[in-house]
Amino acid sequence: MRRRNSSALKPGGEVRLKHAYIIRCEEVVKDAAGEITELRCTYAPETRSGGTAANRKVKGTIQWVAAEHALTAEVRLYDSLLRTAEEGEEDGGLHRRRSTRTRLRC
Repeated sequence: MRRRNSSALKPGGEVRLKHAYIIRCEEVVKDAAGEITELRCTYAPETRSGGTAANRKVKGTIQWVAAEHALTAEVRLYDSLLRTAEEGEEDGGLHRRRSTRTRLRC
């Protein structure tokens, strides 16, 4: 789940590739189903890490992994177990304060 103020690469946005250059997304290519298949980007050669213009400010740094080097992984997304005071009752026991976004397995 991505946050609203995320620094992910987006059209017109710039990010630094870790240990490399600052890149700018120029175009997003989608297939017939609307899925993103390609990002067309340009890079600023003067912004290479360690170079004189490397201190240029961007919103974030991302890492890139080539598909041929990628590994299969299981990723689990966790959410809050209990609701905050604004979302639920102050007192009502643990079961009543349980977040509706959380599944319990017993």
